[in-house]
Amino acid sequence: EPAATEGLNIDAVARDLSAHRGSSLVVAGYGQPAIVHALAHAMNAALGNVGRTVAYTDPVETSPVDQLASMREVVSAMNEGQVDALLILGGNPVFTTPADLQFGDMLAKVPLLVHLSQHDDETSERCHWQVPEAHFLESWSDVRGYDGTVSIVQPLIAPLYGGRTIHEVVNALSATPEKAPYDLVRAHWLKQVAPGAAEPTPAFESAWRRWLHDGVVPDTAFKPKTPALKASAINEQSASARGAEPRGFDLAFKLDPSILDGRFANNGWLQE
Repeated sequence: EPAATEGLNIDAVARDLSAHRGSSLVVAGYGQPAIVHALAHAMNAALGNVGRTVAYTDPVETSPVDQLASMREVVSAMNEGQVDALLILGGNPVFTTPADLQFGDMLAKVPLLVHLSQHDDETSERCHWQVPEAHFLESWSDVRGYDGTVSIVQPLIAPLYGGRTIHEVVNALSATPEKAPYDLVRAHWLKQVAPGAAEPTPAFESAWRRWLHDGVVPDTAFKPKTPALKASAINEQSASARGAEPRGFDLAFKLDPSILDGRFANNGWLQE
């Protein structure tokens, strides 16, 4: 639209991109709708950027879902009395969940509420039990980078206040509840390296020590993929978007670069 392209020479941008096929990159903003992201993918494909300046892999998230839709399902289940016990692992959903979901009010309909948290916050106030959560600097865990590379998280200090990790709380519901975070993380990766092994093998012991020394687990990055571009689907979405009625104004709340959504307001260093 004229208002959106005022002061921007689209032809010049197109010429620059065409002159740098395979070395250019088109990026869509995180908050843009699906059709904008689809068009960005289509332009990168047309410019020959796939496999050069942009790569596609499996998502880092284990089970990618529509987070808001998933939360609506949980709230609906609580409202209908289908939830007997709710275990909230970290976070403060009473504070962060959209107000129209009435998450805090729905908690009153759940017979047992347990919250693992580092703070006595709005969610903890509504729960029957609050379990102190260990800080990530005092606990063992594992993480994946954006490219899928695994790193073993090592504690920098011993636990100060008897906090528990998410691993420990989830494992407490299993047949072997009394395992330390170190043993849980180590046992998981033993299964990956030596499936079926009851005890660590010399090979695993050597690999484990190397991972802790180097900081990363080698050869764990996701392999690049070459997804097929569905031009027909993009054309259909574009036609639908062009025919949509104007909706007026959208109100967008952005996270503060210093204190995020307010949860770090008590950290003065972040506000300097």
